[in-house]
Amino acid sequence: MNTQLSFRNTQFDIANHSGQIWLRGTEIAKALGMEKSDAVSQIYNRNSDEFTEAMTLTLKLSVKGFGNGKSAKDVRVFSLRGAHLIAMFARTEIAKEFRKWVLDILDKEVGNTPPVITPVTKVPAELKSRYRVRVIIYDEMFGNCLELIGKADTFRTIASGIATDLGFKPTGFVAVQMDSSKFKRIY
Repeated sequence: MNTQLSFRNTQFDIANHSGQIWLRGTEIAKALGMEKSDAVSQIYNRNSDEFTEAMTLTLKLSVKGFGNGKSAKDVRVFSLRGAHLIAMFARTEIAKEFRKWVLDILDKEVGNTPPVITPVTKVPAELKSRYRVRVIIYDEMFGNCLELIGKADTFRTIASGIATDLGFKPTGFVAVQMDSSKFKRIY
């Protein structure tokens, strides 16, 4: 399924892959005001270690061929997070505006995406804990996403485990009133 999206005078031919919006590198280059159509590929090649598999991939897409014909070709595409990271490396006058535009679209997409509910499976008795924990941390600046998974019997153990997983050694906790406004019941 292809849909249309535009930034300034650039019309994006969106590739929808796995329910996610993907933008062609050549169209991102045009939107960023880059002179060369392969400028985004050059940025990606210089910084490929900073991109995750969720930020860029190649898809077989229909492209305009000789004589106005269409042919399938491997095309590098970028997720919205990947496009944002490309714009972070871009040195054009409109890169800042493009980054804001991408984040606005990403906010809308995240708001329209229903939460993923993982079905509860039977757990062997020796592995049971009161709580199964899944923490997702989104990096809005670089577009990365980190997921921590664990189990615990108390909230104190959950907090300690998260701190340890993130590289901090908790030395103690003082009990305070929980901020229930930050909790969202999903089922």
